Amino acid sequence: MLSIEKRLIYLSMIGIITSFYLTHHHLEINSNLQIGESICSINESINCDSVARSEYSHLAGIPISLIGLFYYLSLFSFLVILKNLDFKFKKGILVVFSTVSVICSISLGLVSWFAIKSICIFCCLIYLINILIALLSFKLPSNKDKSGASFKINYIDVTLFAISTAGIMLALCYFPNVWKTYFLEPRYNSVYNQTRINELVEKWKLEVKNPLLENSQILATGLLVGKENAPIKIVEFSDYECPFCKKVSPVLEKLVADNEELVNLTILNYPLDESCNPSIKKKFHDSSCQSASLVICENLAKTNKNFLLHKFLIASTISSKDNLKSLASTKFSNTLTNELDYCLNSNDVKDSLANQIDLAIKLGINSTPTIYIDSKKIEFDSFFQIESLLKQIILAYSKKS
Repeated sequence: MLSIEKRLIYLSMIGIITSFYLTHHHLEINSNLQIGESICSINESINCDSVARSEYSHLAGIPISLIGLFYYLSLFSFLVILKNLDFKFKKGILVVFSTVSVICSISLGLVSWFAIKSICIFCCLIYLINILIALLSFKLPSNKDKSGASFKINYIDVTLFAISTAGIMLALCYFPNVWKTYFLEPRYNSVYNQTRINELVEKWKLEVKNPLLENSQILATGLLVGKENAPIKIVEFSDYECPFCKKVSPVLEKLVADNEELVNLTILNYPLDESCNPSIKKKFHDSSCQSASLVICENLAKTNKNFLLHKFLIASTISSKDNLKSLASTKFSNTLTNELDYCLNSNDVKDSLANQIDLAIKLGINSTPTIYIDSKKIEFDSFFQIESLLKQIILAYSKKS
């Protein structure tokens, strides 16, 4: 029969595997790199995808599953490296941390059931593992030596454990970006290959030009990138706090630069911010309206600084209105023709922004970025397809002309 310590080691290994999968799933869902639905998305009540997409799946931007992965890796390291540690001391540490993990499991389970209204099967497996680890920790004997002698602390082992824990923490800090860059993105791109791109291009060709966009005078208030008389006209509805807009923006700018005789880009604002967008009902990107107002203000001033300001804002991390004001007064103060307060209170700026948002709402836009070419909306499965899609459309047009 397996000893309690070996059972704890095996449970920690199962926890490592499960939390690794949950971290992988969280990254592919929230990076829009998922291929199909997850194996445990059975219905609305049992749906891992819904749980991974929820605001409760991360803590201060860190996936809950990644915190779990750190816990199980550290637990495994603790059990293996400090196997000769004083049993009373070892039991005390295990009881404390396993009890905390059970409390967290119960809390997350309640949030999942009552707030998200969906259950993740793999999360439930983690909750069960935490409960079993806690029960076994309480059953662990305080002193294995029946003679009453305690094991002495081996400081070499303790140092090794500290180093391994620090190494685990450091590795997990880099893990999300490394995993996305070297596994998720290449895998996704290999699945959504040229055949799928061709299908989406054909779907775009069959679209009917939207008269609301084709005949709209509001396009003239947008930020124009490229030559005004270019035959291929791209329109992007964007948000300065949207992470996907930040990825798409340099792609669109490069396409215009590489095809300056053929393509221009008009950037219109659709801030996902309740302070200026009536379709947003709760706090979300709470400085997007002000960022959009700054660019519109500079655009109305008809200077050559509007695009510089746009590029700066789309590349910046703006977490709050105060953060935006701080940036305005320091890092990009030299790109502003008008004072910040003037831009934010100008009726012309407010009207222009309201008209752009109103156009987006009439077009049925509810997310960013949304892209049109020749007044026809482009549909895509992932933001990674946009560059290939646009290049193929531009290539077809150049051959045609």
